[in-house]
Amino acid sequence: TTAAATATAAAAALRAQLTTVAIEGAARESELRSQLADAADALQREKAAAAKAVTALKLELVAAARITKKAMAEATAVAAPPQDVDDTAQASSSSPSSSQQQQPQQ
Repeated sequence: TTAAATATAAAAALRAQLTTVAIEGAARESELRSQLADAADALQREKAAAAKAVTALKLELVAAARITKKAMAEATAVAAPPQDVDDTAQASSSSPSSSQQQQPQQ
């Protein structure tokens, strides 16, 4: 009966150790699940912030493209010669015509 009592005591000690390990394991699992949930929440917040930043940058890009297009159009208009009919008529009357410039030499 001494062997049986020793075996029973060993089994009880083993059950106590297994219970302790199970409790510690459950506590660690709970802690890790909590950390994972916190990390997932933080990731979602960062993702939302990044999406807002991307949207803001896209809007800024569109605005910059519009400004650039307008500036290019204005620069082209400034660089182009005037197209007034009066200016064209004055320019042709003040310069000699091609027939007046070329006089035959004798």
